[in-house]
Formats: sequence, C-alpha cells, structure tokens
Amino acid sequence: MEAGGVSGRVHITTETLNFLGKDYEIEPGNGKERNNYLRDHQIETYLIVDKQPRKNMQNSSPRAANGSSRGRSSSVAQMESWGAEKPFSKILAQAGQKPTSISKDMRMMGLGDGDEEAMQMQKQSKLENKLGLGDKSHQKMEPEDEVNEFLSRAIDARSIDRLRSEHVKRVLLTFKDSKLEEKYSKVRDHMFSTYMVCVFLILFLMSLTQLSIFPPSVVMVAAYMVPVLLVGFTLYIVLAEKCTCSPIGCSAISHTIILSRSLSSIIAVCTLVLLYVASFSCMFAYDTTNLAECIADENGVPESEVNISLVEESGVRLGHEYIDVCRGALPSCHFPQYFTFSLMLVMLGCGVFQQLGAMTKLVLLFLMGGIYTAIIESIEVNLFDNHDLLQQTHVGMESPEYIAIKITTPIVIIVYILALWTQGRTVESTSRLDFLWKLQATDEKEEMETLKTHNKRLLNNILPSFVAEHFLKNQDKTKDMELYHRANDFVAVMFASITNFRDFYVELDANNEGVECLRLLNEIIHDFDDILGEEYFKQIEKIKTIGSTYMAASGLTDETFDQENNTHIEALADFAFRMMEQLQHVNEHSFNSFKMKIGLNVGPVVSGVIGARKPQYDIWGNTVNVSSRMDSTGIPERIQVTQEMVNILQPKGYVFEQRGLVKVKGKGEMLTYFLDSSPNPNARRK
Repeated sequence: MEAGGVSGRVHITTETLNFLGKDYEIEPGNGKERNNYLRDHQIETYLIVDKQPRKNMQNSSPRAANGSSRGRSSSVAQMESWGAEKPFSKILAQAGQKPTSISKDMRMMGLGDGDEEAMQMQKQSKLENKLGLGDKSHQKMEPEDEVNEFLSRAIDARSIDRLRSEHVKRVLLTFKDSKLEEKYSKVRDHMFSTYMVCVFLILFLMSLTQLSIFPPSVVMVAAYMVPVLLVGFTLYIVLAEKCTCSPIGCSAISHTIILSRSLSSIIAVCTLVLLYVASFSCMFAYDTTNLAECIADENGVPESEVNISLVEESGVRLGHEYIDVCRGALPSCHFPQYFTFSLMLVMLGCGVFQQLGAMTKLVLLFLMGGIYTAIIESIEVNLFDNHDLLQQTHVGMESPEYIAIKITTPIVIIVYILALWTQGRTVESTSRLDFLWKLQATDEKEEMETLKTHNKRLLNNILPSFVAEHFLKNQDKTKDMELYHRANDFVAVMFASITNFRDFYVELDANNEGVECLRLLNEIIHDFDDILGEEYFKQIEKIKTIGSTYMAASGLTDETFDQENNTHIEALADFAFRMMEQLQHVNEHSFNSFKMKIGLNVGPVVSGVIGARKPQYDIWGNTVNVSSRMDSTGIPERIQVTQEMVNILQPKGYVFEQRGLVKVKGKGEMLTYFLDSSPNPNARRK
C-alpha cells in the first residue's frame, strides 16, 4: 500500500474503509496501476480526500518569521525550526533542572554518573535541612510545605521505631535474626584504638591525681606502675597497625585484634579490670583507725559524746594526715571520696567501649559498684566516717546535720550506673540501626548496580554502545539537547537478505499462526549477532534488521575506522562469508533450504539517531542506497560488490568474478562483481 501510494495522500484498502465508515470522503486509489502485488492480488484501494487546506509549515515557523533560518536548508536546521523533540531529551534534561543535575528517571534506571561535586552539594543541603541547619532566611515555607515537612519527619521517626521493633530485641538489644547478629559481631570497630587511647589517658590522669592528693606510699606506686605499663603495652600493640615503624609481628597482632570483635572485647574487659583495681587499691595502704573511738578513749568519754571541741583539742586537722594523734603505723587518708571519683572515671571508660554491648556494660558496672560499695561499707568504712567527723570539725558544725558519705556514695554510684547504662543502650541501639541501614544501603546499591548493568545492556541492544555513551556522559543541558550525528568518510555497508523466507513463512495452525517461522528467523538473526560478538568483527556495527534483511556497517567510529589498512572493510567482507556458512549450518540442522544474497559497498555516509519516543540509530547516504541495490539486484548464494570494494580488497588477496553491467535503480548501469573467496581464516566457520 505504501509502495503503490501517491505522495501526499493516504492510501487505504477496502478493509480499512469498512472500519472508517463514512467519516471520510474517499476517491479511487488505482493502486493496481502502480504496484504489481496489488494488481496480482486484485486489491481495491482508495485515497482519502483532504477537505481542509494544509498549512504552510514554512510560513508558520517562528524562525521563518524573523528570517533567522534563511539560507539553511539542512535537515538539522529544519528540525530546529520545527521544534522537533531530541532523543532522550526528556530523560537527560528535565524542564527547569540545573545543567549539572541528574534526572530522576536516570537515577532510577541506574544510568548516568553525573557531576560528583553537584551531587555532594545536594546531599549536604538535604542533610542540613533534615538537621535544621540549613539557611532558611530566604525560604519562606507555605503552610502546606510545613505540614509536608512535619509529616516527613514523623514518618522517618515511625520508620526508625518500626525497624527497631522488627529486628532488635527490646531488652537485650540483640538482633532477632541470628544471622544478622553473626554479621554484626564480625563488623570491624574502627574506633577501638581510639577507645584504648581514652582509657590510657584516664589511667594516667587518675594516677597523677591520686599521687598529688593522697600521701605517697610504695603500694600506691606499685598499684599504678603495673597497670600503666600493661595498658601502655596493650595500646602500643593496638596502634601498631597504623604505625609504619612497628615490627611486622606487632602489626599482624594488631590487625588480628581489631578484626576480631570477641578478642577486642576481651582486651577491653581486661583493661577495665586493671583500671578498676588501680582506682582504689592504694586505699588498703592507709590507716583505718576509728577517729571518734580513739578520741573517746583518750578523753574517757563514750563515743557518742565526742564532739568537734574534743576533736580540736586532740590536734587532728583535716588535711594534716601526718599528725601522730590516733594513727597507727600507716599514714592517714582524709579524702577517701577521691577513690569514688576515680571509680567513676573507670566506669566512664567502660562506657567508651561500644563493642561491649549494653548488657555487658551493665553487668560490669554493677560488679564494679557492688564490690566497691561492699569494701567501703565494711573494711574501709572508718576512712569515710573519719572524713565526715573531720569535715564537720573543719566547718564548725556542732551537730551532724548531713548525710554520711558512706550513705551518699552508693546512691551516687547507682545513679551513675543507670545514666551510663542508658547512654550505652542509646549508643548500641543507634549502632545496630546504622548497621541495618548500611545493610539495606548495600543491598540497594547492589540492586542498583544490577539494574544499571541490565539497563545499559538493554540500551546497548537498542543503540550502539558509542551512541549510548554519548547520551549518558554528556550531562550538560546544551549538549544533551543536540541531535547526535556524525559524518563518516569511508564506511563499508552490507545488506544481506534471505531470499526465500517469504515462501517459507505461512500462517497455519500447525506452526502457531506463523510464530514458529518467526522463531526460526530469530534464531538465525541471533546467530549472526553472536558472530559479531567475536573479537575479529569488533569493527562492525549492526544497524538493523528489515524483515529477513540484515544490515550492518563497519568503520563508523574513530576506534573502528582503519584509514591506512582498511581492516574494517576486510572484516565486513569476511563477515559476509561467515553469514553464508552459518545459514548453511542452520539449513543442515533445520532441514530447510534458505538462500542468502549479500550486497557490499564502501563510501561516505552520515550516521545519527532519529526519533524521540523510540530512538533508532541509522545511516544515510548514496553509499547506503547503492549497497541496498547490490543486495536487491544480486543473485542467491552470491556476494555482489561494487568497483570500489574490488579496488580495496583485490590487492589483499580476495578473489572476484566480474558479473558485468547491471541496471540499478537511480544509477543506471553499474559494473558489479561477485566476491568468491577470502584469504583470511576468520571468514570460515570455526
């Protein structure tokens, strides 16, 4: 119908007219006079009468009105004047988008790398907005936007609670899924060396504090020298991985410790035990004589009648720890509350280690607090009672209107333990949620990479890879909107047709209304595509298939065009032989007798992408037309070529047979040749 139609008119059949009814005015089409197929099958045709006059597109063009496109007769200029859509224009450049931004569709498909700096700025801006740190001086939000932002934050909070309730146990804060817990236990804690540095600083400062406040003794020096040396050596081993000057053995041990969560937890617990022992061990080196009982014995009064006057008369003063009154062989200690402060520092060090877990920390803290409380309430209780009496005397308080330090200390310790445990639960919960988010992000990234690979493969099946890269890499808006085109000076073009496929194709119930015929054609085309996948034929690009005709070309890019040796032309000629052999192989296995004729030509072409909805890569030019004529005027089982192909390939060992003058539509008579054989082994099927 198209071939037998009339330019500028719509050519329809009787069946189409029956569907249209009387909506259109028609006139006889006389298609049988212009097309043999219509004449042989006695098909009546009609032409639709156009009732409305057509507009002059040239005069209505805005460019024509101002004369800006005068003198431009190229197809590109005409497309610009029409305002035609460009391929991928809606995907690559959304209306109102910044040039450096990537469209949402491209990100969903996993395509486009974009400008990294612009993406980072966008992420930073979103983060600042979520944290409330963004500059809102110039952003006056509408009430609807404020409601949307509030709902967005509420949804985020609900999603966190839902994620925590689905995966994390409420009390133990461990994952409900044992596999998740195992993965979490194997996560490397990159901050472990920092924790060890903090703990070492706590130990060092705690030792300096006690040495400056308490009377020095051999026990005190030993109690701090041993932990400082042991913790310092452990810190050196842990930091050996980051120190280039450390021995290889130490670096290996450090790497093993940091990678193993269980091993690092054991070292953390041992370090905390050393700090705990050092925090109050020198308490046992001081005199524990009951000051009130001693003064009562010296003055011959009951212990309950000892007051600040008797204490002052005895000569004992707060801070004067070397007075021999009521003191045994050991020195006195008037400030035992600093042992409690040291213990609190050790507990703070326990809260530093994130990998221990909230329940482990709670057990350690209660053990530390419980043992210390038991000691100060039994063995060392006189130290704290003496401090209360001396403090009362120092401030001149006649009656003891205060709570004894031995009572307030356990209360402070319990409150401190609960505060640290609450903080530890928050940190661990956040850490586990971060772990879940990282897992989800990793899964989503893998899915995105898979989707990106799939979409790139799909895009490369639609367009050549170099054309796809052109649209994906150029993120500048002005470049994206340009029509892709390229002038190629010396391209080899091939048309290959299966001559008797029309006779093979019939629509019967036995072959599923022709589906099985198309299935076999698809297998043949697939075999041809597989041949193009070989390294030797990488210079060839498949253009398209038209029915049972296969179209390909070589030398379309700078990488595939060989100006000196013309290897791209050799590759296309050898590909023609391989197609012949492959079709013969299909005939042998499918019991068919398909025959193929092939036409080759070489010369300049113009390549580009046409279509905005379903873009298609194609080539145009006289070279393409002549190559098509070499195929249509060819003979089955032969490869017909032009004189230009002979001039290039014959010196390289290719054998030709002169066919003679052939009448070619639009060209008159042309001298053509048959390509008989190739000297390259790649032209034969492996």
